[in-house]
Amino acid sequence: MILKKQLYIDRNNNRQSLEEVLGCRFLELVVSSPQPSTNYQQLSGLDGQLDGYTTYGPKTATANFFLKGTDLEEYQLLIRDVWQFFYSREAYYISSSDMLGIRYLVHPKPMDFTRVNTVAATFSIEFEVFKGYGESWATTLNDFTFEEEKWQIGMNLPLAEDLNYAFANQSNFDVYNASDITVNPLLRHELSIAISGVGSSVKLVNKSTNDVFQYNKSMKQGDVLVLTGVYPFLNDEHCGRDTNHGIITLAPLIYNEFELTGLRNSKISFDFPFLYVNK
Repeated sequence: MILKKQLYIDRNNNRQSLEEVLGCRFLELVVSSPQPSTNYQQLSGLDGQLDGYTTYGPKTATANFFLKGTDLEEYQLLIRDVWQFFYSREAYYISSSDMLGIRYLVHPKPMDFTRVNTVAATFSIEFEVFKGYGESWATTLNDFTFEEEKWQIGMNLPLAEDLNYAFANQSNFDVYNASDITVNPLLRHELSIAISGVGSSVKLVNKSTNDVFQYNKSMKQGDVLVLTGVYPFLNDEHCGRDTNHGIITLAPLIYNEFELTGLRNSKISFDFPFLYVNK
């Protein structure tokens, strides 16, 4: 049986498809290529330019639909329902049944309707993927099962390997990043690292990237140290002044090798979505 294609919109973790709401038939979602921009440096007296840092600009995703009413009045009402479904001031996520595990945070652009007959039309709506990348629907603390409909083939997940993102009483462990770019909180990428245990001078080192984060005070039983992006919190209180202000990043498509020292009875977890510039 061939399943119908669907375009899903996720607002506040409430996922809906336009076909389920209005009965419009989704045809396809076309995502544009990555939009790289490299900042080269020109030095007087040297040929060419020096290589610089590459960033990715916004790209687009275009969804195509077929709409049909039973009469002209219903056709006109359906058009207005489509506008109401897509247009809002707030950004939302879209994903398609062709690549259900990856979603894009978007704002919609104006759309065009092409009449097929009096009561039917095709229409296209272009979305601006303003982050420049897609992200996994789930995060690393969700179960890695395809039955969840949050993971799928093509997301760079190693087959027949158990992926762990929570560790207890381990000073050395590996964290796999299935993203095709570095997860970097300085670029506003989501990354939450929660640490608990008893000790002092807690140090977390990513040996793969040479990143080091250190908390210089003691931790007691029940304390939870959380790195939320670039901001550290101890028991929900900002504690940046008690750290080395280090930032932890995750290199793409490898197992990042970590070392955690300074704690007894330690627990640590990594929670983040995978990021995809090339999908």
